[in-house]
Amino acid sequence: MENAVKQPKMLDISFDKPFTIQYADRNNFQPAIDMAYTMIEEVYHRDLDPHWDRDLINFAASYLETPGNAFLQASSSGKIAGILAVRQYDGRIEALRGAYNPATTAELARCFILKRARRQGVAAMLVKEAEHFCRECGFTTLYLHTHRFLPGALEFWQAMGFQVRLEAKDQLHTVHLEKLIVRLDKQVPWYTNLLGQSGDSTQGQYPTSLDAMDE
Repeated sequence: MENAVKQPKMLDISFDKPFTIQYADRNNFQPAIDMAYTMIEEVYHRDLDPHWDRDLINFAASYLETPGNAFLQASSSGKIAGILAVRQYDGRIEALRGAYNPATTAELARCFILKRARRQGVAAMLVKEAEHFCRECGFTTLYLHTHRFLPGALEFWQAMGFQVRLEAKDQLHTVHLEKLIVRLDKQVPWYTNLLGQSGDSTQGQYPTSLDAMDE
């Protein structure tokens, strides 16, 4: 599959409930990429970077063709409202070297919610679905990092059960968080059911999300 191509800036659209969660596949992934590009520009004030954004540049290889990885998108009436990436942790964080077993650790990233869809539980829905996916994949630890300059982000992740593992003394005020999850003790062909296929998840009653945005 060809690499993703950057699209024009998204419009600030309104949403009507209910929101549903889908897994990005070869037929529906472009809106998710467009949103990721837009939010990176708005939140971090930068263009796409081949080093930091290689997963988006090589979206198919990263999320559609790699078992254990997935890209979730929340939508309402066909309009995308939020995204969240799940991928096997690659051990790239030097300050956390040796802290996690990549075989049992998943990283949550690219959590972005459009302004008009915030504080409606969208981020919480995405995280709950991501946790379910990770349990089926056999992961037992979730890792992510956020930044203190993102309004409400740290508080949101802590409300979702994540604990601070390390707070870096860097320019972005990066905070590393983790959460232990219970592994499902059963054999399921998760990658044939989830990766590469779209499908709405059952909407649950989740806590209202804060302005959670994280790269």
